[in-house]
Amino acid sequence: MPGPQQQQRGVTESRVQAGVGQSSLAQDFGSNAANQRVTDPDVPQFFDPGETYPLGQAITWTSRGRERTVTELSGNDMNELARACYAETSGGLSGLSEEELESERRAMVSVILNRLGAAGVRGGRQDTIAGVLRAPHQFESVTGFDGGPSAKFADSTPGQAGDLPRAEQADIASCLRIAGDVVASPEGAPHDYTSNRAGTRGRGTVEGGSRFWRDNAIER
Repeated sequence: MPGPQQQQRGVTESRVQAGVGQSSLAQDFGSNAANQRVTDPDVPQFFDPGETYPLGQAITWTSRGRERTVTELSGNDMNELARACYAETSGGLSGLSEEELESERRAMVSVILNRLGAAGVRGGRQDTIAGVLRAPHQFESVTGFDGGPSAKFADSTPGQAGDLPRAEQADIASCLRIAGDVVASPEGAPHDYTSNRAGTRGRGTVEGGSRFWRDNAIER
């Protein structure tokens, strides 16, 4: 259920079409959960691929003297944002607390959003979530080093997520909710992180089971 369209259509068309099955429903967007009849919060409620979803804070950058602005994301991009969050972060069976999982997932969504329109990454500036996720050697769970995505990313499409174990469905549902909250927030991404690594030892700030940091070479 997209919010009112208050700004002109942004640069939003996803270059990748996600499969849509019976388990795909319009995701309650941001803080509008009260307007949705979602009976089970642990069942993934995917964003409608035929709709667009406004950014609470527009993303603007200048490239070659030309200003570009993204004011909304396609439903496909919203689903890919959530699926990448799910694939790149710890799951509910990891032993982490709900607070730690929430923190890690919000940090991961921040990394992806902060790369929209950013220079300093392989593949150049990207104006869609699909483009950000498929930049060469940036998100291994999506692109892999052998040309294929991880099982978590591949199996979490709207048409396949309903076949996953209950715990995995709950993780996807959480990432969908967090993606909606962060995208709709007037404050934008809650962190300025642009990079991440799994594990709690090494460079970066620990959020849940991963490390995050801002790479100064990646900026709009």
